[in-house]
Amino acid sequence: MPSGHTPLRTRTGAAVLEVGIRAVTAFLRRADTMVPPGTEHRHIDLDGVVARLTAGGE
Repeated sequence: MPSGHTPLRTRTGAAVLEVGIRAVTAFLRRADTMVPPGTEHRHIDLDGVVARLTAGGE
């Protein structure tokens, strides 16, 4: 598989995602600066998100 291509597979098929490594690297660096590893819980209420998703109302 060529560099920059990521195969995505499901039970029903497959797709190939092509992304620019520089863009992804820059995004990940910004994300890491804004939300350092281990502090995610301070920025998003994952328990609330899971509760809403499993409530059946959406």
